[in-house]
Amino acid sequence: MNVSEQVAGLPHQAARIQASLHQAARIQALLRLLLAAFLVAVLVTQPPSDHLLLCWVIVLCYVVWSAGTTVILRVGGPAVLPYTWIALAVDVITLTGLSLVADTSAETTWTAYTLLNGLFVVPLLAATQLSPLVCALATAPVVAAYLISGLLIRHIDEEPISYVVLRAMLLAVVGLACTMVPWWRDVIHEGRTGHHTDVVSKGLRIGMALFITSEVLFFFAFFWAYFWGALYHPDPSTVEGYTWLPAGAHPVETWDIPFLNTMILLLSGCTVTWAHHCVREGDNRTATKALALTVLLGVLFTSFQAYEYIHTIYSPEGFTLSSGIFGSTFYMATGFHGFHVMIGTTFLLVCTFRAFYGHFRPDKHVGLEAAAWYWHFVDVVWLFLFTWVYWWGGYIALASVEH
Repeated sequence: MNVSEQVAGLPHQAARIQASLHQAARIQALLRLLLAAFLVAVLVTQPPSDHLLLCWVIVLCYVVWSAGTTVILRVGGPAVLPYTWIALAVDVITLTGLSLVADTSAETTWTAYTLLNGLFVVPLLAATQLSPLVCALATAPVVAAYLISGLLIRHIDEEPISYVVLRAMLLAVVGLACTMVPWWRDVIHEGRTGHHTDVVSKGLRIGMALFITSEVLFFFAFFWAYFWGALYHPDPSTVEGYTWLPAGAHPVETWDIPFLNTMILLLSGCTVTWAHHCVREGDNRTATKALALTVLLGVLFTSFQAYEYIHTIYSPEGFTLSSGIFGSTFYMATGFHGFHVMIGTTFLLVCTFRAFYGHFRPDKHVGLEAAAWYWHFVDVVWLFLFTWVYWWGGYIALASVEH
């Protein structure tokens, strides 16, 4: 592409960037409405207090403002983008004022923490209007400020520090999502507009392969801890509290839900491979059905595992995270695998919609390839977990209890 062609394409690129910014601003306005609705719901559940009426007035004004900005962004088009920063300023002023006038007595300690949550989410939503890089750079200071603020106000109800840290971690997850969603949206758009050359596609494949390699090492650490506890038995007199499985605890039955989940994951590996072959043949319609079936199987696996956890933890035998080394490594490894299944299911759900809209071509479908690789990795890890943790680990756990 020569210089004249690049110059001619600049207006089109500027229009595309402005349109994407307008879309992000509309999403921010929608989230602002959801925040206003949440504040109203919280106020409804609060007992009467001296400042509750003033809180209602501020929140209702904020609801009207949120609705107004949403309408303006929908009607005004990209030309109103500079005014979204005014909307952000109003967000901060409103939430700060509401936190100042709210009663901080023991009955309404919700105020400081609830508004602190909303106050620090707004900058992350605003950062999505610029770029994923800006949002990523904004996440760290926002989470740090949230953590410091939470520690400063915890004297209101003497809340444990762990709760403040947990909320800061959840805010970090929100920032991560605000970074990844527009980033992956841009990657999809680049692929559809022909910017993914063979070199770029190769780089994306290598990146996904390296990511899966890091995940392999991640689970390797869990298996290392598990086999150390299973094969190396230190003297209980020298290691205080050492036990593989406490007396009375009973491990999960191997040939019950775990075996069923194994069949589900193996079947899902077949359906995602079927979808990949359909895309290579140019049949996006059948690929959509195969991917939808794979997503359904992933949701089914997660549901069965949640059922297994609930009935195992609350059973009379009480096999929990604190049930010796076996219990801690069991829930750590299987729990993180379940989290990876949920991530993979979301990944495949996005691919399902992309196949439905015909995004994949026989010669260009890197996104689907990455999702299929990730899902096969999840399958292989589960086979290791079923064989060594459920089957073999449950056997030696029962043996240790009997002795």
